[in-house]
Amino acid sequence: MSRRLQIAAGLILLALLTWARVRLIDSLPDQGHFAKYTIVADQILAGRIPRDRLLDFSPLYLWFVVAMRAIGAGFRAIRTLQIVLVSAGAVLVALAARRFGLLAVIAAPILLLGSRGALVCATELEPETFILVLNAGALACLVEDSRPRLSGQRRAAVLHLLAGFLLGLSAACRPVALLVVIAIAIAMRSWRLIAGAIVP
Repeated sequence: MSRRLQIAAGLILLALLTWARVRLIDSLPDQGHFAKYTIVADQILAGRIPRDRLLDFSPLYLWFVVAMRAIGAGFRAIRTLQIVLVSAGAVLVALAARRFGLLAVIAAPILLLGSRGALVCATELEPETFILVLNAGALACLVEDSRPRLSGQRRAAVLHLLAGFLLGLSAACRPVALLVVIAIAIAMRSWRLIAGAIVP
C-alpha cells in the first residue's frame, strides 16, 4: 500500500472513530460540578464578573467557554468540539511519533484514542483537552525540527518559536506548564522556545 493510501486510510478511520465518539455524547452522564465554567461564563457575559473566583479557573479555557457561550454554543456543542480536538491531538501525536518508525506512528494515536482519560476529559468542561492538543502540537514541532532532512537554522527557528507559542498557550491553561517550557528550552538550548511562550 502506498504512503498516500496509508494516510488516507488512517484519516478515514480517525473520522469514523470521531463520529462514533460524538454519537456517544448523549449517553454520557452530565457531571454537575463540571458546569462551573459555563456558569461563570454566563455571569461574565451578563456583566457580572466574579473577580474573587477567577483565580480558581484556567484563564485561557475560561475565555474559550465565554466565547463559545457568546455565540450560543451549549454544553453538547463544546463537548463535541473537544472530542474533535482529541482526534486532532491524535494526528499531532502520530506526526511526533514519525521519528520512531511506522509502528510508533500507528500505536501512538491508537493509545491516545483508546485512553479512557482522554475521552472523559473531552466530555467534561475542563482544560485538559486543550492542554493535550497544544502540548502534542509543540512536540510535533520539536520532533519535526530534529528530522535530518529538514535541518536548517531558519526552519529550526520558526519551529522552535511555534513550539514555544503552543506551550505558552498551554501555560495559559495551566500556568504550571511554564516549568515545562523552561526545562525543554534548557535541554534544547533554545531561547526561541521562551520567546514564543511569552507571546500568549
